[in-house]
Amino acid sequence: MREEAVRARHPVVFVPGIVTGRLDLWQGLGCAEGLFRKRLWDGTFGEVYKRPLCWVQHMSLDNVTGLDPPGIRVRPVSGLWRLIILPLVRDQTLSRIKSNIELTVSTNGGNKVVVIPHSVGALYFLHFMKWVEAPAPMGGRGGSDWCARQIKAVANIGAPFLGVPKTVSALFSAEARDIAVARPCDTL
Repeated sequence: MREEAVRARHPVVFVPGIVTGRLDLWQGLGCAEGLFRKRLWDGTFGEVYKRPLCWVQHMSLDNVTGLDPPGIRVRPVSGLWRLIILPLVRDQTLSRIKSNIELTVSTNGGNKVVVIPHSVGALYFLHFMKWVEAPAPMGGRGGSDWCARQIKAVANIGAPFLGVPKTVSALFSAEARDIAVARPCDTL
């Protein structure tokens, strides 16, 4: 491509989806003994095979607060998809995305970024774009033109904008090897 005088003009920022993220256990119940700082989620469902009910307990969120249940702390290593939107502010995930984009633009000669969200990352990035332009205390204080100043384009890959209808059939029909073990979930 260099021979054809083609060169990159805009830096790219990826926003990962579910399988590209990772969740580690920072605090857990007795059934999770020995799993401190171990992966509970990294796309392989490894712990499901060993302790499925314990895994479901630790991956579930509190029905009232939407946060981790008492005695359980599960935290992202990269890409956050499990928590509801307010904890994204609490964990400073949205602020980190904002800072990363601003730093990328400033270190690339002011060229705006092209953002490529994948899967559920697309839904979070949509929320991010509203959050970053909103005023404090609930917003990112970027101003009403922050996205226009920082982002050249957004190219969603596999975004579930209309839902993911295959999920239900895959969960109950064992179409996917990794999901087949979740069949006992219908008894919870």
